[in-house]
This record gives sequence, structure tokens and C-alpha cells, in this order.
Amino acid sequence: MLVYWIRLLSSLVLFISTTPVEASETYSIRRTTAQDNYDLTSPLHKSMLVAVGCFWCGEQAFEQYAPGIIEAVSGYAGADGIDNPTYQNHKGHYEVVLVEYDPSKSSYEVLLDYAWRNMDPFDGNGQFCDKGFAYEPAIFYGDDQERDIAERVKQNILQEYPSWLEADLKIRILERPR
Repeated sequence: MLVYWIRLLSSLVLFISTTPVEASETYSIRRTTAQDNYDLTSPLHKSMLVAVGCFWCGEQAFEQYAPGIIEAVSGYAGADGIDNPTYQNHKGHYEVVLVEYDPSKSSYEVLLDYAWRNMDPFDGNGQFCDKGFAYEPAIFYGDDQERDIAERVKQNILQEYPSWLEADLKIRILERPR
């Protein structure tokens, strides 16, 4: 599984799919490397990866409203075989947001809770008006501790909304690509 990052300037956020989007920088995570090549702005910071539908909307939501966020970066994660996915060519990839955060001000658990509240957990075919595989919701974990936290957050959400059935939830919890 590969991940590609596109650092977009806010002025480049366009919602007309026929308009080409130029990225100022591209980042990638390759399966063959031990860690992604997105450079955190401080060794004290951490990152999380989440697919919340449209990556531009997710990027904005995290940067403007989530606690402790340093930066949110849009990108693609998923399919092998496309060396440099673009907005027009990313078949098999999720649109994802890499969220860099300060762990003294926030946590993986707090940010996952925030992500759950910004997704439609029942729509496995996309999010809101964006449909198709690229827009499906997913939470990515980097290790067993993050996987356990992701499952705990999901259970907390189910306790908060007792009418929701776990079998009806469509948000996947997946291993984070390396």
C-alpha cells in the first residue's frame, strides 16, 4: 500500500473537478521504507492518518477546529501500481489527511473522536455528496496501541449512540501504510 501527500495552498482548494490542481510539493510513503517521508515540524510531534471523505474538507476541518493541530496535509493511500496518483488518476486510493499534532495539546484518541464526528459512519460508499472508493471512510493505525485506541473510540461512540449497531458502521480500521 502506498501513500502520497500533496501540500495544497488554501487558495488552490477548488471544488470543480474539471479544473486541474497544481500541488506545491508531493510526499509519499512507500511500503519498502520503515517510515513515511513526511517530515514532522518537530521530533516532539506525532501524526495520524485518516480518510474522512474529501481530503480538502478533512484538511480544513482538522486545521481550523481540532485541538493541537500543527498541520493537516492531503494525500492518497491505497493501491499499489500508481506511482504518482493525481486528482484525475488515483484509482484504488483513498483520499486521506495526514494530521500532525502536538501530543502535549491533543492525542490520537481525541483526534479519532473528532474524526468520527466528522464522518457519516453508515455510508460505506463515500461521504456526504462525494461517492466512490476514494471517499470511503477509514481510520489508519500505526501500531497495536493505536489499533486498540481506534477500537476503544469506536466502542465509546457506540455507547454514546445506543441505537447504532456495530454491524451497520462502515468506517474501516486499517493498518497504516509504511
